[in-house]
Amino acid sequence: MSRMYFSVNPRSNAKTFKALQHKMLDGEFNLSSLPQRVAALAALKENAYDSRHLKWMFDFDPVPGLDTKSLLENFLSDLQLAHKLTQTKYDETRPKMTARTYKTPNGYAVVVDQRFDTRELLETWTNVELKKDDLLCVGWSRNC
Repeated sequence: MSRMYFSVNPRSNAKTFKALQHKMLDGEFNLSSLPQRVAALAALKENAYDSRHLKWMFDFDPVPGLDTKSLLENFLSDLQLAHKLTQTKYDETRPKMTARTYKTPNGYAVVVDQRFDTRELLETWTNVELKKDDLLCVGWSRNC
C-alpha cells in the first residue's frame, strides 16, 4: 500500500531552515537524502508555524458490529459538547470550534481547530485516539 500524508498544521520555513543548519553543522550526512531530512525536520512539533494554535486530529476507528457513520455522528456531537463544557469566559469570545472529517484507510480522521480538555471524551470513546500535530493520510492506493 502506498500512502500520501499532509501535516494538519502549517510548518515554519524559518524554523526548519535553522534546524537543518544545525544538523549540517553537527555532523555529516549524505546530501542525496536532503529532501527526506528536510521533510523529517519540518514534521517536528517545534517546527510548526504557530505552536500556540495547533490543530488536533482525532483518529476514529470503526467498531466491529456497529454502524460506523452513525457512530461517527455521535462522536462529533460529543466532541462539540466536550468543547463547549471546557470553555472559559475567555473562550466564549472565540469563534465556534470547527471539526472537519476525512476518510482514512482504516476509518476516519476528525481535525479540530481549537484545543480543549479531552480526558472525559477519550474515556468514553475508546476507539478514538487524539493525535496532536500529526500527519493526515489524504491519499492511498493498494497494489493488487
